[in-house]
Amino acid sequence: EYDELDLSTQPSINRYIFDIADQAGLSEVRRTTTHSHLGTVPRVRPSDLRMTHGVHLAMNDSPAELIERRLGLEHIDTDITLDSIYIWIEDRLNE
Repeated sequence: EYDELDLSTQPSINRYIFDIADQAGLSEVRRTTTHSHLGTVPRVRPSDLRMTHGVHLAMNDSPAELIERRLGLEHIDTDITLDSIYIWIEDRLNE
């Protein structure tokens, strides 16, 4: 996927991250901030991106062990669990 991105400028990288956050529904619950070159975007925290990555892996049928390892769930202090990832997916599919 990275080959398809225009990584020549920082705004293009940030825009990609904010688009993912928006697709994950984070813009619905996060305060927004305005950037002159990006417009109004959700405030994104590292934990948001970790959750987004976990959801992406789970929706692509990655094994639970892989998701835990890729997110570092055994090594960091976080509220994210595999159950919270699967619950988030189920809630979004039921909307």
